[in-house]
Amino acid sequence: MAPRSTAQKRLLKEFQQLSKDPPPGIIAGPVSEDNLFTWECLVEGPSETPYENGVFPAILTFPKDYPLSPPVLKFDPPLLHPNIYADGTVCISILHPPGEDPNQYERPEERWSPVQSIEKILLSVMSMLAEPNPESGANIDAAIIGAGISGLKAAETLLSSPHISPEDVLVIEAQDHIGGRLKTSDSDQSKLGIRYDLGASWFHDSLNNTVLNDMINDGLLDLNDDVYFDDKDVQAYSSSGEVPIVDEKLNRVVEDIEKFIELYFHDSLNIPDLSLEDIVLKFFEKNEKFLTGIQKQYCGRMMRYLELWFGICWDKISGKYAIMDHQGRNLLNKKGYGFLVENIARKISESSILLNSPVKRIVRNNKEESKRVRIETTDGSKIYSDYLIVTVPHSILALDSSEGIVWEPKLPERMIDAFNSIHFGALGKVVFEFDTIFWDNSQDRFQILADDNQTNLSNKLTKLPPSFTYPAFLVNFSRVHNTNGGSLVILTQAPLTDYLESHPNQAWEYFAPMLQKLSIDPDAKKIPAPINTIVTDWTVNPYIRGSYSAMYTDDDPSDLIIQLSGEFENCGISEPYIRFAGEHTISDGAGCVHGAYNSGIREANWILSDDGLIDGSRIC
Repeated sequence: MAPRSTAQKRLLKEFQQLSKDPPPGIIAGPVSEDNLFTWECLVEGPSETPYENGVFPAILTFPKDYPLSPPVLKFDPPLLHPNIYADGTVCISILHPPGEDPNQYERPEERWSPVQSIEKILLSVMSMLAEPNPESGANIDAAIIGAGISGLKAAETLLSSPHISPEDVLVIEAQDHIGGRLKTSDSDQSKLGIRYDLGASWFHDSLNNTVLNDMINDGLLDLNDDVYFDDKDVQAYSSSGEVPIVDEKLNRVVEDIEKFIELYFHDSLNIPDLSLEDIVLKFFEKNEKFLTGIQKQYCGRMMRYLELWFGICWDKISGKYAIMDHQGRNLLNKKGYGFLVENIARKISESSILLNSPVKRIVRNNKEESKRVRIETTDGSKIYSDYLIVTVPHSILALDSSEGIVWEPKLPERMIDAFNSIHFGALGKVVFEFDTIFWDNSQDRFQILADDNQTNLSNKLTKLPPSFTYPAFLVNFSRVHNTNGGSLVILTQAPLTDYLESHPNQAWEYFAPMLQKLSIDPDAKKIPAPINTIVTDWTVNPYIRGSYSAMYTDDDPSDLIIQLSGEFENCGISEPYIRFAGEHTISDGAGCVHGAYNSGIREANWILSDDGLIDGSRIC
């Protein structure tokens, strides 16, 4: 046997001492006689702390020059604690290299020295668990606030560089799960075994959709089974019964209304904006002579389908930005976006994602540590980073400091103005499942028109409105998934979304008279009640507060993108190392999954470029 080194002799001696007289609540020793440089530890949680009654395993890894240099202690699995990195590594003074602190925070006698011992380390760790020191938080290279699709894609892109390790990146998420506004229900929530996307459901702009193309190229989508073009001409109903769309050429008139709106605002950028409701009225005033009575009766109400795009009512929707130029058809994602979230998350170490950690403060020019940014969470943790990507929804950014994130120093007024230059909608969903299918199952979708002459549509609802007050857009999931029972997914808009998400037990009462119109049995006086109801909760979730960006009358979508995209000089935040991502920060794909996804890639690549890393190569 080769003679033991100085480090091995020291470690063996300390093990013998710990075995003879172990400190209370601690067990520690080498993994084997052949490997004295790796120790397994069990640390008992101190009483009267959140860790009480727990026993936490940890690994001590010693350098070959021990005791000249300190070991590394890592809890496995990691603990949630302000002085523990997301990967479980402990950050306390006694484990820091000997000598002067370059940040001038710790005194030399507080840091490691050869006279320290393993027993002192473990006792210090127990003390740390009992009395966290948020002033000495963990340090990382890049922090990402928000584990939605833009935040996850940013983290995955950063970690794809061979020079970036899981210890360098931390995704901080307020909720107890990842995905943000992408949320696929569990199959056990369904009586029919269907997993529903309660957030985004479609691959929009299918001719130019990065997410769709990436999933196809990675073999994650079976184009025969996982997607469906659900764009058969919609069948429409009103409170009077089926609407004669084909015979009365109603879709042709709707197309004329849309073209009229485009031409009206195309003449000059300075034309004052009008609500969608008002610009539709202008169309009828100018073109009434060309329209039949049936066309005048239905076509204006049919234009309210756009409420189920923006998540707001047509008396609020900007006429100028109501008509969108789509780059391809809309492809329904039958597999669910939860699969995309899970696939990206598998490429990110669990230790790089910190859940249940709402951010309360961001210090833009941190002075406490060598890192440039300090992030503080509501539990008192402090995280220090060189780069920060903020991916929280626009609805959270727009909150003032009393309700949302506190910025120190305050954000520039130009950014505050940009937050207020655009609004956000509340696009919700109601899912009804039935034992039987009582509607025409050959149809992909249904549109149920609201009654005419509705006023004050955007006012907050204090009670359930009469049926047919707001239009509904229904997707026939029985056809999409070929189920035995019936399944209808209904899109809702504010303020109906807000009310139903707060009162989900009233959803059937509102929609039952509307769905009655779909019945293919003319003698049926009453359609069957659902066997299961699922209602989204986006507006009651304090970390979401709605769906995505929406254009109110007189809103300007460009200003927010200019201030947050980082692509325009002398705009946005003055600290270039603080970046923003999300569907509200990008023009191509705004409000869509692929827009958020691309914005995450954009910001991660900016950091890699700024840090001297491009395509995995360091620039020298």
